[in-house]
Amino acid sequence: VGGDGSSARALRGVLVNCARALPFMRQSIPKGFTAVKDACLAHDWGRVALPIDGREGAVQQLRARLDQTVDVHAALAFWSLLGFILVHGDWLIPRPTDMIDLVR
Repeated sequence: VGGDGSSARALRGVLVNCARALPFMRQSIPKGFTAVKDACLAHDWGRVALPIDGREGAVQQLRARLDQTVDVHAALAFWSLLGFILVHGDWLIPRPTDMIDLVR
């Protein structure tokens, strides 16, 4: 609220504590899912949003960098639910904060 980020940090702390209390939070995340997130966030996509499928799509580009057994679509959906990336319809926004900065 004050613009210094303290409200967001406080809210994050509350959310993290609530999430830790959920019974399924002790489950492991598949290594392939973690690899997809890391590759997605580390890669310089050259644009804010890109199609998920197709010849130049995010899935094809990620598969070229990762183990072929990883279900990239499922991993993108998983990380989108957690807010690390954004999947909207057929589009991937690998860094949602970049989209927010663009709108500002």
